[in-house]
Formats: sequence, structure tokens, C-alpha cells
Amino acid sequence: MKKVLLLTSFFILLCFIILNYFNQPKLDSAVERVLKVSNPTELEMQNNSFVGLLAIDAPENTNPQKLGEDLVLAYTKLYEKALKKQDSSLDIKDSIRWSNYVDAKKMLSLSFNYPCAGLYLGDKDCITKIKQNKKEYVKIISEDYIMLNRYKKNITQPNYNSYNDYLTIIPLDNMRKLSNLHLIEAVYAIDEGDVDKGIDILQSELNFYKRNINNTQRFDRIQLIMFTTRLRSIYYLISTLLDEKNMQDYLNSPKLEQLLRPFTESEQKILLPVLVTVRNQNLQLMYFDVNSYATDERLAFFSDDIKNLNDLTWYKKFFWRFDQIRTMNLYYNAMKPYIASANLVLPESSDYYRKKIKPLLNQKPMSIVEIESEYPNNTLGNLYIKGLERQAINNYLRLYDIISYLKLVQVKLDIKKFSVPKDNIPNFLNSLGEKALNPYSKQPIKWDNEAQTIYYNWLNTEGYKNNDKAGIHL
Repeated sequence: MKKVLLLTSFFILLCFIILNYFNQPKLDSAVERVLKVSNPTELEMQNNSFVGLLAIDAPENTNPQKLGEDLVLAYTKLYEKALKKQDSSLDIKDSIRWSNYVDAKKMLSLSFNYPCAGLYLGDKDCITKIKQNKKEYVKIISEDYIMLNRYKKNITQPNYNSYNDYLTIIPLDNMRKLSNLHLIEAVYAIDEGDVDKGIDILQSELNFYKRNINNTQRFDRIQLIMFTTRLRSIYYLISTLLDEKNMQDYLNSPKLEQLLRPFTESEQKILLPVLVTVRNQNLQLMYFDVNSYATDERLAFFSDDIKNLNDLTWYKKFFWRFDQIRTMNLYYNAMKPYIASANLVLPESSDYYRKKIKPLLNQKPMSIVEIESEYPNNTLGNLYIKGLERQAINNYLRLYDIISYLKLVQVKLDIKKFSVPKDNIPNFLNSLGEKALNPYSKQPIKWDNEAQTIYYNWLNTEGYKNNDKAGIHL
């Protein structure tokens, strides 16, 4: 009897394996195209500020643009090889020798505190701190003038297109620090009475970040975070500069109005290249490695009952397995509506936020029973896709938040222009009507008398866990 049961079990298992083998899906042709990498041409890289910023801290007697081009070509070649072999063991980071400057002595690493970052509410005394530390900052600017001049030249380039996910990270820290030094120069120019020069510096920074948002063809999630964070930092600095004595005669100037101009329709469409780039990156990552992308965080995010894969029984681990090919095809199709909606601009994007995005943000975690009922097949793959869809939603929220934050600065400028007494600010905000509403959530700008700020809540609460208020000091 036992022998019959064993043979029967073996036969059932063998049938299952054979059926599973012949039932293997193929990648959709559109997904296969994503897995092909093409080398950028020399012409494409020449006017690309990203390439020059890659090696901006190279020694003085080197050509950062040429070194950046060499690095892009070396990385692309190795990445293409890794994709063809479907081998993520090719250690891309360690295999690339950064042309001729990796082992060479770099210039000084920029190390200083910048008080006007404005990541949350911001430091209302940050301008004072910049003035108090003028000796220290001027010394850093003097020592690192070569890097700063390279940065100033790079931000005038017409394009900013990155190449692959690892390269994206390399220039960001230097970009942030050099941008902060440039902004400090603007503060000193305004404080010394050369307001036009200070505004020109601020405009050049905004031009770089907004123009590259507008002109890019390849722009990933990390860069979106970086660029929106930089824009928020610049707008926060402008909001604090509105209180400076030397700025009072410029409150009605066309240059200041241009500085705070709203995002154009084309600038609001940055999400299209972002979502396409992120989709392609995620598909390539899934192609490299199945298991590492069916991660614990996907389970914990969607279920209160599961915190990691070890919480699952061996039985569920087997039947919840990650089906690589099906997941890649499903993910490509799941991203289509998000990419199609990336071209929406105000006021249509406001409706999209309230009718589509906000309901998704309010979804509650699922129980194991609910997960199995919703996703009986390729359970881990479907959960992973749901996590990536949330990632896409967060990209929408990052853009929507910076567009909304700019409105706060514009309202502060109006309060300054009309010399509105603080005890009359609530009435003034009410009189602004639509102008004082968040363009997406339609929540009104509020006045916090105790904190002396105007504010509304961030849409992307996951991105600002330490403070859910987007505020501007008055």
C-alpha cells in the first residue's frame, strides 16, 4: 500500500513538473526590447551636464567631460554584457576603473553645513547663520573654486540624461554641495547690495533643475528625488530672502516674478521619462535576479500578518513562488496606465490625484487569506508589482508636492507685497480664493500663529515622516 502511495505521489509530482515545464511563458516582445542596451554616441554626451558632473572632482589638470564619457562607455559595455549573460555576479561597481582619475588624488571633498536646506519646515534663522559663518564659507569657496566653476559651467548645458542606475548616484553628493555653495554666494551678493547678481544666481540654479526636468529623456527615481529636493531647498531659501532688507525694493520686480513662475505644462510632464526609466530599470533588475526582488518589504507593506518570508510555511513559500517571466510581463502592463497619465497637467492632474491616487493611498494591508484570494497564482510576483505601483504613485506625489510648495512661496510674496499684518493673515488667505488652495488636494493654506508659518500638509507623507507639514516662515 505504501509503495502504491509513493508511486502515485511520484507520478503526480512528475506530471506537475512536466506540465510546469511546457507551460513556461515567454517574455513579451516589448519587454525584450527593454533588455537591450545601446551605447550613447559622443554627440549625445557632449552637451550633457550629467556626463561632466560624473567626474567633477577630478584633479585640476584633467578633463572632467572626457573622463565622464569614458566612464559612461565603460559602464554601458559592462552592463550590456551582464544583461546578455543574465549574470548579476558581474560586479559592475568594482569592475569599472573610473578612467584615469579613480586612483588619482582628487580635489578637496566639500565638507560644510548648509543651514537653509528646508527639508522639512526649515530653519527660520538660516540666513543669519550663513552671514555669521561668512569667513568659513568664503574660505571653502576659495579653496574649491575649480570645482565650483566647473559646476557653474555644467549647469548651463542644455541636457541632463543619465545612463543606468549605478551611474546616477555618482554625481549627486557633489551636485548638492556645489549647489549649496552657489546659493551661499547669492545670499552674500544680496546682503552686499548687489540684489540683481543674487537673483541671477538663484535663477541659474532654478534654470538648471527645471530645464533639465523639462529636457531630459532618461531620468530615474533617484534623480527625481534629488531634483525635487534641490528645488524645494532653493524655493525655501528664496522664501527666507524675501524678509531681507535689501530685497524689499524688489518685491514687485519682474526678475523676482520670473524667479517664482509656476511650472510650465512641459515641466509638469517630467513623470513620463521618470516612469519609463524606472519601469525599464526594474525589469532589468528582475531579469538579473528573481529572489532578491521578491523582498520582505513587499510582504510587510501589504500585510499586517507577514513581516518577512520566514513567517511563511514551507508550503506557502513553494506555492507563493516568484514567477520571473510572468511577473516581468505583468509589471510592464501594470505600468501602462501610470505612464499614460504622466502627461496630465493642471487642472487634469488635480482630478487624477483626488480620484485615482488618493484612494490608493488609503488602501489597508491585506491578511494572508485576502492575499491568497486576490493572488492565487504567482503571489509574490503580484505583491512585488503592487509595491512597484506604490513606488510609481510616490513619484507622482514628489512632483505634485514641489509644485504645491512653490505656491506657498508665491503666497508669502503676496503677503509681503501688501504688507499684510499677521493678525489679518487668515482673512487675507481667505480673500485669495483658489490661489490659496493646494492645486492637487484643494486643501486651503493655513496660518499657524504660534509657529508663525503658513502651511498645508504634504501629499507624500511617506517622504516626510518627520514632519507632515509643508510650511513657510513669516
